[in-house]
Amino acid sequence: AAPKSSELEPVDEGPASAGGQGPKIGKRHGGGVYGFDAGSLQDRAGTRKAIALRLEPLKPGLPSFERVLSEDKQSITIGSKRGSVDVVMIDEAVSKKHCALALIGVHGELALAIIDHSTNGIWLNGKRVPAKNKRFRIRSGDRLQIKDAELEDDFGWTCDFGNTVAFFSRA
Repeated sequence: AAPKSSELEPVDEGPASAGGQGPKIGKRHGGGVYGFDAGSLQDRAGTRKAIALRLEPLKPGLPSFERVLSEDKQSITIGSKRGSVDVVMIDEAVSKKHCALALIGVHGELALAIIDHSTNGIWLNGKRVPAKNKRFRIRSGDRLQIKDAELEDDFGWTCDFGNTVAFFSRA
């Protein structure tokens, strides 16, 4: 059964709960996307599966961000350490490498997951992500906040993304 919209769905291998099985995902193979067999992201025409991601700020003053994620560039990081992250957020509550959005394979399709690397936590649709360094599936339209709403409301983005194809890659 699909999770309710308010539930966070873990995508790391292993049981999702005490009595249930986790989502059907494959193992990561040397350099491939988590959940996909190596080479399975490209079709006969040479096009490759990809996700076009846009982070739309929840309030003025936060940066917007766009990127196509594919096997060549599988994740983006958000944090305060300029030069080490893709989206720089200078704030005392933001860790140097606060969180990452990464490609995953679920049921043969590309999807996105959020991974919390922070000291202070991240929130998805108003609910705190329950575990650090684990993948939790996100869906287009989800609200990602990197600061507790009690400290500052709407400190984050709406994640807007969809499946696409990558015809070429940039270095």
